[in-house]
Amino acid sequence: MQALFDASALTNLLVLAGGKTLDVVRGGSILDLTPYEVGNAVWRMYKLSKRMSREQMIALLNVGVRVMARMDTIRCSSDDFQRTVEVAVAKGLTFYDAAYLYVAGKWHLPLVTDDLKLAKAAGAVGTLASSVLLSGI
Repeated sequence: MQALFDASALTNLLVLAGGKTLDVVRGGSILDLTPYEVGNAVWRMYKLSKRMSREQMIALLNVGVRVMARMDTIRCSSDDFQRTVEVAVAKGLTFYDAAYLYVAGKWHLPLVTDDLKLAKAAGAVGTLASSVLLSGI
């Protein structure tokens, strides 16, 4: 699916679909910061909320690495960085969220996010929740 996947959606897909995540995200894109965000989210599930064992965390991260390696990675330029600042200030978003919103708009990609604040701010960009994509597998 041609879409930009943010870390919230990709993390949820990995947790819920595991290895089948690739079936859902095939043809999709991530930002160059997404692997770090996904890694942090999975680490938090292990360390802070105790939702998984160390072994489960490592296994999930390994699946995530394989999935993200098969996705297109969009690298942000210095101009993208400047525009992201503008979006963050205008929309009241974190810099990370503003980067997803700006790039999705720039490349005319729907944004797949499970972040309600980001989805609301996206407006005309168009968003999908990961749960909608899961119904297809």
